[in-house]
Amino acid sequence: MNQFPIDCRDDAARLAANLVFLSKKQIIGELKRLNAEIEKRLNADGVSPNNIVYVALDDPPSSSPAMCRLLRNEGGLSRRKFVASTSVSEIKRATRSLGTGAIVYVDDFAGTGSQFKAARNDVREYIDGTFSEFFVLPCICEEALSVVEAEGVVAKFGQRHTKSERPLLPESGFLEQSARQRLVNHSYDTWGVGSLGFGMLATNVVLSHGAPDTTPMIFRGDIGQQSWFGIVPRWPETESSPNADAVGSV
Repeated sequence: MNQFPIDCRDDAARLAANLVFLSKKQIIGELKRLNAEIEKRLNADGVSPNNIVYVALDDPPSSSPAMCRLLRNEGGLSRRKFVASTSVSEIKRATRSLGTGAIVYVDDFAGTGSQFKAARNDVREYIDGTFSEFFVLPCICEEALSVVEAEGVVAKFGQRHTKSERPLLPESGFLEQSARQRLVNHSYDTWGVGSLGFGMLATNVVLSHGAPDTTPMIFRGDIGQQSWFGIVPRWPETESSPNADAVGSV
């Protein structure tokens, strides 16, 4: 807390105590629960679990392939078809062999929804057959949810992270306006416009394997943790990043 100006320290401590933390156990539990809901829905429509293709939204070190592995290994789905990368040839081969079924995109967190939309646009033309589409993840921001639904994809999520739940945004009443503005101004003075995280989302959720890039820099620190030490550093911005295979198990 000594990194903050004196008039910001108490409020910064309150914000830190208000961070929502999702443990590895919670993440696994949500992935399994949400996948079971999808299976139940598809079964009612006569779609076999063997006709589900699970797709990662990006290549390592993105968290999406790691979430696919977690769901496969912890959910007992080793015999299912997982495409833990954006390999269009694998997606085309898998969907062509099935003809019909469902595509389930897997990730841990979605902020703006831009990554999901870009990844889906890259692969959907290679889906060969008739497939419904789902997006399963433990937490999604309201901005991303709007994007996913506009794409015609069914989002299955554990938590919907609203603007009112993010103390550094005007929509939240967690801090008095003057206290919130002091922290925001300090962020801008220290790091510039992008200090509230990617897309200026200022999210308040931290995952067991690292903070999303939408986490404000006052919590995640600067690159290398040299001049500003993060309370919940984002692992790609630390000096020693875990191997992509370890994401989700740190």
